[in-house]
Amino acid sequence: MDNIVFGFVLNLSDPVEQNRSHSSAILKGDLVVRLQQGFSQHMKKDLETVVDVVFDAMISALKEKRRVEIRGIGSFSLHSA
Repeated sequence: MDNIVFGFVLNLSDPVEQNRSHSSAILKGDLVVRLQQGFSQHMKKDLETVVDVVFDAMISALKEKRRVEIRGIGSFSLHSA
């Protein structure tokens, strides 16, 4: 089975993100934290499920050799080597 890794590199004004030593990449857990900040009425496990569903949909589309576009972020596609 193919391993697919998603990485997002964004210019963030959040000081916590700016102080990270490893890079400016946003990890899956970071997305959940951001969702919690904007949607505090929802439980963390529900927001984690949302992130999982979105990534699962993206992975499925890429495995079917379809292009994935997230407006304002970028597009993703797989190319044969």
